[in-house]
Amino acid sequence: MQDVEALFRASEYRPTTFRSQQDGHAFSQHIGIPNEAMLQRYAERYRNSRNNSLVAITAFVENHEAFRAGMETLNSPVGQQALQALDNWPTGTRVQISHAVTTPTRIRYVLAGQVVRIIPDWRWFRLIIDRNEVLPYGIHCQTFFAFMSENPRDCWQRQG
Repeated sequence: MQDVEALFRASEYRPTTFRSQQDGHAFSQHIGIPNEAMLQRYAERYRNSRNNSLVAITAFVENHEAFRAGMETLNSPVGQQALQALDNWPTGTRVQISHAVTTPTRIRYVLAGQVVRIIPDWRWFRLIIDRNEVLPYGIHCQTFFAFMSENPRDCWQRQG
């Protein structure tokens, strides 16, 4: 788990080499974010959404739960396939990994309202990583979060 924490921390507020050039934000938006900041993010995202579409803001309850879920995601079959593929692509290549962890994880979420709720046994997470030889392990963690989908499945895909 320490390796996952180190990866997340090394990427935080660092611009990615992916074409978006956005800073990594797993901690600031999904791991260490207080409830008040989640509500503020929800209000901003909802205000900027098209046709007031559905917006969900998710975050972990405890840091160690995020690191364990991140470790499970990276070590899963789809995570390992994505990492092997990423090794063969140039800096700036991005992959998105969606995975159901085996250990239930507590998450916080704001969805269509002004209340932060806790789900005690969430399993679906999405990890977005970019190839970057300068950072530890050769990857940059753009973000890691609980996601909500009608048809989730374990998979990975190259983006961009």
